[in-house]
Amino acid sequence: MKGIASLYKRFEFAWLQFQLKIKSITNGGQNRKSNFYYGLIVINILALGFIFGFLNPGELHTDGGTFAAIAFKDINGGKLYLDTWDNKPPGIYYLIEIFFKIIPSEVYALYCLSITGILTLVNGLYFTSFYLLKSLLLSILVITSFILISVNGYFMDDGLYTEIYGSSFIIWSLFYYHQFCRSNKVRHAFISAFLAGVAFWFKEPFIFLSIPIVIFLGLKLRLWKQLLKVIFFMMLPSSLFILILLMVGSLNGFFDLIFYNLGFAGSKSVFITTNQLQILWGSVLRPLLIVWSIVVVYGLFSVTKKELRTQVIFSLILLAGGLLFIFISPDSFIHYYLPFTVILFYCLSVFLSFENLHYKGSRVILYILMLYNANKLDNEYSRRFKTSFALYMPDRIAETLKNDKSATLFVDHVSASEYYIKGEKKFTTFIPVPFFNHLSGSAQGMINRQRIYDELRGHKPDYIIANESGSEMANCFPDLSFFSANYEKRDSIMKFGNRLFLWKLRQVVE
Repeated sequence: MKGIASLYKRFEFAWLQFQLKIKSITNGGQNRKSNFYYGLIVINILALGFIFGFLNPGELHTDGGTFAAIAFKDINGGKLYLDTWDNKPPGIYYLIEIFFKIIPSEVYALYCLSITGILTLVNGLYFTSFYLLKSLLLSILVITSFILISVNGYFMDDGLYTEIYGSSFIIWSLFYYHQFCRSNKVRHAFISAFLAGVAFWFKEPFIFLSIPIVIFLGLKLRLWKQLLKVIFFMMLPSSLFILILLMVGSLNGFFDLIFYNLGFAGSKSVFITTNQLQILWGSVLRPLLIVWSIVVVYGLFSVTKKELRTQVIFSLILLAGGLLFIFISPDSFIHYYLPFTVILFYCLSVFLSFENLHYKGSRVILYILMLYNANKLDNEYSRRFKTSFALYMPDRIAETLKNDKSATLFVDHVSASEYYIKGEKKFTTFIPVPFFNHLSGSAQGMINRQRIYDELRGHKPDYIIANESGSEMANCFPDLSFFSANYEKRDSIMKFGNRLFLWKLRQVVE
């Protein structure tokens, strides 16, 4: 028995020595500031390398190309929500317009915006994680796992999804929320409320994340005067957006959009679909089994402690808000799952910061678990790490469109919306591409079909980009021969696995 006791003491001593060494390495002695900047450099290099690996200038897809086309028309004689329409709040369009003003080339302006948006999101998570954990290694491991699962073409596509930018404002709002909780400096509460108030101007369901932040800020404030100021700062972005829309004559169109989106969200026959659950499990929960398991276990331990209960409830409400973001839509696109993923990693950082209150000295086990999780994600997903990006080279269709300065264009293929920007062309209809959701058999869909037909017939564009048969919308028009009678093929290229054709308006011979 003495031998066993002696062996146990040696093992215990060796374990404590190992923990001290790990702690000295991961915390870099006592210099927390240098640790922070070192981690900041590491996670930005990692994120930027993976961004270069999946994104190049000019690679715009359905959503990004559409947003860019709407912004381009809005600043070149169009009017948002009247003759320049999509069912998104104005945040993404105005942000794109700012980058168009700053950077002369639209293609590179969008590329810089995509990089800026993704890095802003990643850095917001890192700032929050390091602030909560006070650990270099654990913060890097947490953010590395987030980068490995989300910074790719699958989740972020061309980097212009509204979910990227709304999530960025939410995570930075949470960063200042925690600064306020620790410092009790009310200006941090004001910043947090302001950032939360911007988020839902990129997509309405972010309100499910913004409102809890402001409510819990209010619960921590003791003076009515300060509470009213927090509410003021949350409403300030809305006041600015409404003022801009009023000044440009788009406010009524925006209110019509709100009612349109409410009807669109209410078109679901069931609130949660099987497909949504399958994507949630297969694309988020299964790959992040260790992450959400830690969240669940630490959450259960933390909720029993009175001093931690408020933060646990706040975190769970945010997770519920992330799920509402997914389930409220009739569609099941993967980027809808990004806000929930961001909140999941936020909750991981929060609950890991309670570690010493549960199992003092267990942090080494957490290092091992998170390292295993990062390695697992790295092995499961195919991705490229690059140190540079390729320069933009226009294809034949883009060159033709750009060289024909006075020509007009209609893109009749949802995946080819990028050609408005590449060709520097405004779309001639009120929507840039024929989204099925807006042209369905509903009463509003039929109205939209007729409007597009009338606009194309009244002002025939010089060029149309479509498939081989001439149009995705041909079966929607009263005159089924509209395209074949007025247009002829001039060129074609392979794009996105399909052959796209450039159709030119026939010359009328008198």
